[in-house]
Amino acid sequence: MWCRGLAARLVFLVTALSLSGFAAAETLRATGGWVRGLPPVQTTTAAFLDLYNDGSRDRVLVAAGSEIAGSVEVHAHSHDGGVMRMRRAGPVSVPAGGHLGFRPGGLHLMLFAVRGPLRDGDCVPLWLEFADGSRLEVELEVRSVLRE
Repeated sequence: MWCRGLAARLVFLVTALSLSGFAAAETLRATGGWVRGLPPVQTTTAAFLDLYNDGSRDRVLVAAGSEIAGSVEVHAHSHDGGVMRMRRAGPVSVPAGGHLGFRPGGLHLMLFAVRGPLRDGDCVPLWLEFADGSRLEVELEVRSVLRE
């Protein structure tokens, strides 16, 4: 796989598919992304990245997916009565000229029903769909929990 060994470097394949004629690659970019590695018996993991919107209008992330997972959801951590809880988050906005970070302990992407083990250095394809119908496709490198 092409991203094996690239660690914290940019490991994204950016492709724009647009139903509205608006090219996502012109305004959206993703950097610093990775997926938490899994032991063979675990089927749920998380992905983290930074989305930058260089355009002049907000972009709303409405869906995500991956061919290696049954489903992908945007989740957020929150504090409730002194207890850290994780919950599914609704559509999230990447502000015009701004940035949205997906981080451990904050907003992140959860991958459920992951097929097969994820080993350090493997690549995970992921797509992000926006309210305008555009799609951003990325490849994220798997990072072992020992490297975090």
